[in-house]
Amino acid sequence: MIYDDDDERVDGILPLALLAVKMQPNSLGAETVREYLIGVLNHAFPVYSEDGPLRKPFEEWGKTLYEAQFELYEAFIRAKLIEGMVEPLEEVDMEAGNRLIRIAIQALGV
Repeated sequence: MIYDDDDERVDGILPLALLAVKMQPNSLGAETVREYLIGVLNHAFPVYSEDGPLRKPFEEWGKTLYEAQFELYEAFIRAKLIEGMVEPLEEVDMEAGNRLIRIAIQALGV
């Protein structure tokens, strides 16, 4: 487990502060990492009716989880939490970015 309720900081970062990181304009209209992750989760599950699926995961959003990762990486780069260039988005420290994404997801449950 990366984040434990008893820990205040993970890798020098307050998990709840990570959720408050501002997002650049994005396809979900989310202003913070918290809003963005919740939006991604809302698109991750299919919607069913008695007649079968109304929507497949991510179908209506039109993005993949891979693309969602990079929108989060961009926010983390802009907040100077990971290394990388924004325009164009390259030289991203994906390992550090993925670690922050996992910390943020676990912090949603706090």
